[in-house]
Amino acid sequence: MAEGEVICECFGVTDLEVIRAIKESNLHSVEEITNFTKAGGGCGKCEEKLEALLAETFSDGLKVVVPRKKNKRMTTLQKIKKIEDILEREIRPGLRMDGGDIELIDVDGDYVIVSLRGQCTSCFKSQTTIKEFVEKKLREQVLETLIVEEDK
Repeated sequence: MAEGEVICECFGVTDLEVIRAIKESNLHSVEEITNFTKAGGGCGKCEEKLEALLAETFSDGLKVVVPRKKNKRMTTLQKIKKIEDILEREIRPGLRMDGGDIELIDVDGDYVIVSLRGQCTSCFKSQTTIKEFVEKKLREQVLETLIVEEDK
């Protein structure tokens, strides 16, 4: 049985193991701790504890590099739900005012496939609507790398 307080429940890593790894391997960030010990590589709940251990270990004046929080990677299901929510709340109402509508067809990685409905199908500005309205909103509120394309 490992000594010390368990910091990372996902991988059973203790505070003593983390402190030893920091000192022996000259680790300076939570990401380095995770790469070395796996602590913080599961659910992420222990990241604050790891930052605190890092700060305590180097409290003798060394600068601790704490990377800014990265956005957690979205699963495909999370991405689809968020896209559907934005379509329903912000995009559909605008299109319906002009007699149109939009349907989510598929999400493949960063590609979002949609189909315009109603008056939007025959509109000569449909590509402008998709790129300047739909894609712009989804990039702002879901993921900056999304590319919206129309299903033909």
